[in-house]
Amino acid sequence: MLAVVVFVVGVFFLVPSDRIARVVENQFQQATGRSMHIGGKISPTFFPSMGVNATDIRIDNADWAGTEPMVTAQNLAVNVSTLDFFRGKITVQGIDLKSPIIRLQVATDGRANWDFSNGTESSTNDNAVETGGGATVPKFTIDKGEISNAHLIYDDAAGGQFYDISSLNALLQLPDFDGEAQIDVDGEMNDQSFAIKGTLAEFSTFLAGKLTPVSLNVGVGANSVSVEGNLGHAPLAADMKIDADVPELSAVFALINQVAPKLPLGFGQKIAVKGDLKYTPDGAVYLRETEIILDQNSLNADVDLFLTDKPKLRALVSADTLDFSGAMAGGSEASAEAENAADTGWSKAPMDFSFLSLFDGDIALRVSTVNLGDVVIGPIDTLSKLSNSRLVNEINKMGVYGGDVDGKFVVNNRNGLSVGGNLAVADIALNPLLKAMAGYERVQGAAKGKIKFLASGNSLNLIMNSLSGSGKFNIGKGEIIGFDLAGMLRNLDASYQGSGNSTIFDGISASFDIENGTLSNNDLLFDAPLLTAKGAGDVGIGKQTLNYRVTPTEVLGGNIKVPVLISGTWANPKFRPDLENLFDAELEEQKKKLEAQAQAAIDAEKKKLEDKVKDNLGLQPDGEGSVEDQLKEKLEDELIKGLGNLFGNN
Repeated sequence: MLAVVVFVVGVFFLVPSDRIARVVENQFQQATGRSMHIGGKISPTFFPSMGVNATDIRIDNADWAGTEPMVTAQNLAVNVSTLDFFRGKITVQGIDLKSPIIRLQVATDGRANWDFSNGTESSTNDNAVETGGGATVPKFTIDKGEISNAHLIYDDAAGGQFYDISSLNALLQLPDFDGEAQIDVDGEMNDQSFAIKGTLAEFSTFLAGKLTPVSLNVGVGANSVSVEGNLGHAPLAADMKIDADVPELSAVFALINQVAPKLPLGFGQKIAVKGDLKYTPDGAVYLRETEIILDQNSLNADVDLFLTDKPKLRALVSADTLDFSGAMAGGSEASAEAENAADTGWSKAPMDFSFLSLFDGDIALRVSTVNLGDVVIGPIDTLSKLSNSRLVNEINKMGVYGGDVDGKFVVNNRNGLSVGGNLAVADIALNPLLKAMAGYERVQGAAKGKIKFLASGNSLNLIMNSLSGSGKFNIGKGEIIGFDLAGMLRNLDASYQGSGNSTIFDGISASFDIENGTLSNNDLLFDAPLLTAKGAGDVGIGKQTLNYRVTPTEVLGGNIKVPVLISGTWANPKFRPDLENLFDAELEEQKKKLEAQAQAAIDAEKKKLEDKVKDNLGLQPDGEGSVEDQLKEKLEDELIKGLGNLFGNN
């Protein structure tokens, strides 16, 4: 401030302006260690307050910061207290710097070009204070300090940050250097307007980087963020309440020269956040009792984020009802995609899960209901654990399609993308499930079962064609839409539809194995009011094909049990009686009958011969043992009798 004092006093004592300029320049250099150049006119002002105006001002940069000056300005106006002036005291009431270009730079070693500690006065002045960045700033007061239409360039080579701010206007009101400061700033960066307004309770404490009570409101376009609490910057620390309203996300991203993501409705086209925020110097962020509103959805969250080399996240997120029906476009887009998949195969578009490497963490999610348009799922109770690009989702409970799912689902992107799981389902409605997953709408009924699976590949097509695993399922009462299996079997007509064009069943059960995207099964049991059947064959999950045989074991109203072959694709299945198999089965049955009849005839003729031999030899027809055994026994008896007679005669 000494330079300003000399400046004002010189003017009012009618010292020539060029001499005043040189004195001010010398005093500024002594105070700061930098050169100031006043190339324009210096003139006094008397109304509404006493002061001076200077034009064409330049302040040199630090010797390490390049050749561009630190500050250039078209005009500098300084106003002083008239009363104090006539009392012999210089009290600066206002400073107005117009159209300046200000360059703030930080070297790779952390030196700042606004550090004026090399000046002879500032380095020894007891009224100087050290900022949190290590620079020295003399104490000052100012009723009103203004910068208008400024161009600010901030280049931090140490932190890798660069900001270019235009149309910058700033107001500082600081009647007491150690007291409260009012700030009001607005400008544009990357063609996006912003504004900052607020209060710093202890300006000198804040300048030193220590925790200070603050109240700030930041606006970017139509967005606003209000914070109130304690804030420090050397080191960075905060403990405050935050209230953010972000209806225009694109403006925030424009400010940092990025393109806003195109988020579906319900995922944060408009965002609001309210809660307690704490940031510690070791890089830990804590959010407590936080309410997050994403469009029409409201969530409560407690979050711990540790900003280490690889960030770590812990979060508990809960909600009553989440509505994502808008994102599903009433289900039409999802249904169209599923139907297209059924017509043309699985998508071959690459899937990028590289975001799994951005952080590690645990996220617990508890939601009562989730509206997805065509279906409402919930309750949901899951714990997701992400470690080194491997995401393990532990599903404690998930209500879906009228039933429940529990188990584990894993997404692993450590060495290429793979997915796996071990899931159990109960009472899940098959029609909406199959429609959503594959555009298939031919089965009505509720299923329960288990599945264990593993697959790999960076597209849905590769995933489905590499699928392997095993499982089992049981479907209760239901209906197969599109063909009348019982009528087809009774009439031996693959085109038979019947009045309802469907097959009503009481139950279907089966186990299966999956290898290279093909599901194989050989123990399907089909129980219906008009027939019972068993099934075996393959279902190409990857290729979306069918190769399956259903064989009746009992058909009401028909004696011929004709197998049915189901072939073709999921989108266009074909049904036909397996007459070739029927003829083969009939031939096999007739063969077995003839073999049985021949064996019976052989056995009868053999018995006749044995009976005749027994009769000729005097053997008992129904005697025990074979003919050979009975004959041997009789010969032994006759031999004993003959020997007895022989010895008896002697």
